[in-house]
Amino acid sequence: MSDADGLDWLLSAAAGLPGVRIEDRQAWGCLILWVADRWFGMVIPDSRGEVLVNLKGDPDLNAALVGEHDWIIPAYHMNKKHWISLRLGHPDADRGLALDLLDASWHATVAGLPRRVARPLLLVREGALEGDE
Repeated sequence: MSDADGLDWLLSAAAGLPGVRIEDRQAWGCLILWVADRWFGMVIPDSRGEVLVNLKGDPDLNAALVGEHDWIIPAYHMNKKHWISLRLGHPDADRGLALDLLDASWHATVAGLPRRVARPLLLVREGALEGDE
């Protein structure tokens, strides 16, 4: 995906998380956000060409978010229970909430990694947060 449609701020935040790599999956027309060997996000155009950001999340929270925000919808091309899509081009889209959801998706994915892989990532993240204060 050559044009992330003005999502540099989100991709920059993702790239700043420990252990993250962003893969341009040209055959699929999307960007995959990886931590270790697992996806925690995807930037993908829908059938109308709107660029969506898919993120992993808690099923109950996902359902609440979809019900409360027009710019958050059930995931496009993903498990709709565990994933949501953010329509960041929507006029009501909230960058702050989007960044919080990106971070929550990273944490949810890291929590599922083997301890020997997750622990160093979490330690780096905690150190980065302490440096922000």
